[in-house]
Amino acid sequence: MAIDGTEAYAMVTGTVFCDQCKDGQISLFDYPLYGMKVGMACAGSDGQTTIWREETTNWFGSYAMRFDGTPDLRNCYAQVSGTNQGSTGCGAAAGPSQSLRLMFRMFDMEIYTVDPLLSQPAQPMNWTMPQYSCFWKMVNQDTKVTVVFGPLAAARYGTDMTLWGGLQGRGNLYRTLLREATTALLNSYNSIQFAYSSLSVIGNLNAALMGSPREALLTALRFRRANSGFGRVPCRFSHCNLGLVLKEATLQDIQIAFRQGQITSEQLVDYYLEQIRALNPVVHGVLELNPDAITLAKSADYQRKTRKVGWSMSLHGIPILVKDTIATYDKLNTTAGSFALLGSRVPRDAGVVAKLRRAGAIVLGKSTLSEWAVSGHLLLLKVGVQEAAKARPICRTVADAVQVLDAIVGIDPRDSATIRASRYIPPGGYKKFLKADGLRGKRLGIAKREAR
Repeated sequence: MAIDGTEAYAMVTGTVFCDQCKDGQISLFDYPLYGMKVGMACAGSDGQTTIWREETTNWFGSYAMRFDGTPDLRNCYAQVSGTNQGSTGCGAAAGPSQSLRLMFRMFDMEIYTVDPLLSQPAQPMNWTMPQYSCFWKMVNQDTKVTVVFGPLAAARYGTDMTLWGGLQGRGNLYRTLLREATTALLNSYNSIQFAYSSLSVIGNLNAALMGSPREALLTALRFRRANSGFGRVPCRFSHCNLGLVLKEATLQDIQIAFRQGQITSEQLVDYYLEQIRALNPVVHGVLELNPDAITLAKSADYQRKTRKVGWSMSLHGIPILVKDTIATYDKLNTTAGSFALLGSRVPRDAGVVAKLRRAGAIVLGKSTLSEWAVSGHLLLLKVGVQEAAKARPICRTVADAVQVLDAIVGIDPRDSATIRASRYIPPGGYKKFLKADGLRGKRLGIAKREAR
């Protein structure tokens, strides 16, 4: 909205979350929503709406509205107003509206933020659904709290309280303690890297029940911190993918799962999109996602099912990130992290990208210029560029890196350096040099200071 005689502008930003528990609050179970419409309205002194604007959230659940000039946004509020095609289905009902808060003002520029907006599913999250079955390994939803945590818990919570009921606890110190302890117990079953073992969760809860209210509060806060990802492992209840532990899966694991029908490329892409939406606000490893990724994954699944040409290629149906310095001839930007190049179009794929596509890879998106995308479990594979424009695979294992390296090495007619370098490529590729016991007997260390 333009204001006569001014060249200023105001910006409003915020995020929309899926309120899976339908409790009106953000918890560790909730996640950012893509494709949600957010409406912002401002009321005048007569109560009539003077400003109305609507935007759609991006892949990370964020939205931004720009207003030219210096409109009065003091009496404005934002609320989820609907869903776009492709959103997740968590849009049955909108949560409460939120007022705008002025965060920054300089000269004629103003930045406003909105507290997180909530959208709710038709039904609250149900841990009995198959996609969450792997989290109930040693117990089930109807297991009594007293059976798991013992007589002290029975005295505090009664003999009829179930673990599912314990997850609903809120508004009371000891119910909150039980909620966080139950969540920590599920986390401990799901990952050996979790900060607490199952026995230590039970022991800490009982110690808190025998202690003072202050000790109970501190224990609940410690559980909460661990459940929120502090320490050795980020905690997020992602869908169980048919027994395949995707977070630590190698390229070979994925290829075997494809062949055995355990997972599809579409499911794999969807999993990593969910990981990115959950972790990228913290890791900041991904700049942009390919809007055609799901379509490309479906095409790869069809090729694999019908044995079409290319289905057996080494990277077929595997999502991969490329650094934002590498050109891709698709709907993605190539900016080297600079807003100055936003919207520019490249004439063709970079040579390394063309080779990746020929190997069957799906370009999922563009990463930042750091290396956090793979280490942060946002994706299985990434291709980056080092000094002197040398492309290199960034993977979790040496074996994965070798498979990507074999796919991207070779002559690029537009790059004379690759012609000279091609003479050093071993016949049959680099895979033959892999040794399962290659590190046997080796000692690994981290240098804490430079040697002198």
